[in-house]
Amino acid sequence: MSSNTKLELETSCGKSFQAWKDAANKAGIVLRAPRKEDPGGYPPRIYGQLRRFRRNLAITKDHKKVVTHMHRRLVSTRDEKTSKPTKKEYLTYTGHYSGTTHKGEECHANFEIGKYEKPKIIHNPNLRYDPRTGEPIGSEKILSGSETVYTIEVPKDKKRVRPGKENKTIQGI
Repeated sequence: MSSNTKLELETSCGKSFQAWKDAANKAGIVLRAPRKEDPGGYPPRIYGQLRRFRRNLAITKDHKKVVTHMHRRLVSTRDEKTSKPTKKEYLTYTGHYSGTTHKGEECHANFEIGKYEKPKIIHNPNLRYDPRTGEPIGSEKILSGSETVYTIEVPKDKKRVRPGKENKTIQGI
């Protein structure tokens, strides 16, 4: 695996693109290969970001990762064991990869790390059957919408002290 592919899969657009490919393969859905402006069944926003990111990595060298923002997000999720709703904190990072072209110009490729879009697979409600053979025409499952998956969870530290007590600092952040 090349270093550019590793950089690509670290970002949210690269992970989202890979998640769409994996979900389509699992459901037996054929997504067209993306071409220039045609996303080929992939979400246009994700495909556009990935396309710009790949182009920037191709024309630049000496890539440096510059993190500009770090966000803490409180997300409602379902607990796997009890299936009750719980709130968890997740981190996301935004920034850009900086590099220089062969002309010495500086170029940037934006990225976001810590979340990605995963498609939802549902049964095709508009599935039609061939009247002669009784076999389905088209795919039995389709991709419908997406959900955001967060990957960097903030651990709950029991040593954390609330402000206003004896110690005015918050530890473990």
